[in-house]
Amino acid sequence: MNIINWKKRPLVYALVITSGFWFLISLLENLPDRFYFVGSVFLYLILLFELYSTKYYARRLLDQFQLPQVDEKDKLIHLIHHFILPSFAYFSFVLFVFFNHQKSTHLIILAIIFIIFSILFTNVRAYYEDKFKLEQGTHAIYDIIVIIMMFVSSDSALQTFGFLGSSGWVTLAAILIAYTVLSMLLLIRKQQINNRSLQTLVVGALLLIAFLLVLQSFRFNNFAVALLSTLLFYFVVAVFHHQQVSSLSKAIIGEYFVVFLIFIVLMYGVV
Repeated sequence: MNIINWKKRPLVYALVITSGFWFLISLLENLPDRFYFVGSVFLYLILLFELYSTKYYARRLLDQFQLPQVDEKDKLIHLIHHFILPSFAYFSFVLFVFFNHQKSTHLIILAIIFIIFSILFTNVRAYYEDKFKLEQGTHAIYDIIVIIMMFVSSDSALQTFGFLGSSGWVTLAAILIAYTVLSMLLLIRKQQINNRSLQTLVVGALLLIAFLLVLQSFRFNNFAVALLSTLLFYFVVAVFHHQQVSSLSKAIIGEYFVVFLIFIVLMYGVV
């Protein structure tokens, strides 16, 4: 097996997924919506094949050099990295693209998709190839990916349930589910399941509920709600990090709270 080609494989796979989304966008613009969703199912099957192929070829590389296979401990964490998070990212983008496929945003969305899936495929390759430093480097970017996923999933929930004419409570529940799932994925990945982190998660959920009700009463648009919900999620992620390194203090929480209020005022002025 050509080693140089293997190093390029994650980028090629990410390019395939990105090209697939470009094709899905063209379906949206030229055919009935059902073709878009049928196409997204086939593209997801390609994604699953690429994830499996990445793992398969990494193991072949180790066999080629007669190196020991990487020990697959902490299987739940690896399941999150190598299946759940890529799948969550994929379906979030499927819904996001469906409701946000204006020509002016095509290149930006496709570039973000390419970057995210490049990192995801590189991390999978690095893990099974046992490139610890590379894997650790891409792990640091996972937090950013999760935050982006919060925005994409929040916007998708707002657009989907708004399109279906569902009540505001249904939309709120969908955003709360996305927040909870992403927070739990983050905590499990960091091996940070403890009373303090779970309390932070619950407090963040309560704040998110109250916050969404306030935004709803002031009739913020979907983009502003998704962006501010993501900002709140970012602060929760930051608190998780401070708890992990034992640097959390009232002053830090106060700073985050002030910044959050400033963003709310700015967004209210814009919308």
